[in-house]
Amino acid sequence: MNVVYRDLKMENILVDETGYVALTDFGISKKIEGSEVAHSYCGTPEYMAPEMFNSEEGYGFAVDWWALGIIVYEMFVGCPPFSNGHTDNRKLISMITTKAIFFPTEQKHGIRMSPEAQDFISKLLDKGPQTRLGSKGDLEEILAHPWFKDVNIDQIRAMQEPIDPSEVPELSENRLDLKYIQNELKEKSPRESLVTMKQRKKIAAAKERFADFDR
Repeated sequence: MNVVYRDLKMENILVDETGYVALTDFGISKKIEGSEVAHSYCGTPEYMAPEMFNSEEGYGFAVDWWALGIIVYEMFVGCPPFSNGHTDNRKLISMITTKAIFFPTEQKHGIRMSPEAQDFISKLLDKGPQTRLGSKGDLEEILAHPWFKDVNIDQIRAMQEPIDPSEVPELSENRLDLKYIQNELKEKSPRESLVTMKQRKKIAAAKERFADFDR
């Protein structure tokens, strides 16, 4: 497909009505060909690869493998490996570009991660896009990692036998059914999102800043 997704994160991974995973929100995806690279500074900071913060040099498909590493880490630990809990993006960017990954231990933190899982995450979160897992062999390189040794990859590809999902959502005919929405989100009050005339003028004045956004 030659598409760099650029916004792979937990919020964009959904479960469809059959219980299988589906990706959503391709709003900032970009198709690139051959040696072409992307340049736009976009995405969700906690999931952005180091090379995306130096967009003048450009970046490629390896940014999505980085984001996969963030997601796998988050599935084990419950939070991204690079997160300061604040809105200071400068500190976050510094962590992403310079800080080593911290792996919790079962003895101290009650989180068990196999050596294969740690190695898989470490290689996905290689700060060098040229040496990052997946950068040379793409999906084949990812699936060849020992962490997938117990997964029947051929069966998945061939779909000769249906793979039963672990959980199938129980959908209601009521479109306002919110049982799969987190309670903390349902408790929040909606905010007005109207754009004032003053804000419109400010946006119009800065329009030229986004002339080459889709790069």
